[in-house]
Amino acid sequence: MHRIKLLRVQNDITQIELAANLNVAQNTLSNWENGKFDPDNESLKKIAKYFSTTTDYILGLSDDPKPMGKKNENFQIQFQIQHSNLIDASELSEESRKDLEKYFNLLKMAEKMRMLNGTQAQK
Repeated sequence: MHRIKLLRVQNDITQIELAANLNVAQNTLSNWENGKFDPDNESLKKIAKYFSTTTDYILGLSDDPKPMGKKNENFQIQFQIQHSNLIDASELSEESRKDLEKYFNLLKMAEKMRMLNGTQAQK
């Protein structure tokens, strides 16, 4: 499951952090990443949800990491930032706009973590 590691590294997340968010041991995650064991279906769904991707992408059945309906999300974010009445990004430098987009993505990741934690709390 090299794609789990790929997603984790691309998102600058440690094994310890991801394992904690998935509620699994770090060595379990390491075994998944190294292909020693495969995650069960529930863990696979949690991983896909955490990274906003599909289980098919994680399993290598698709080369497209974005689920249907999410392909234009970055464009929509950029459009919203540039055209929002709340944020006038026109006077910001390109670097500041990129920083704003990174911050927005960080907020989205925090929201996903809250959703995952809420799902775990319901069990």
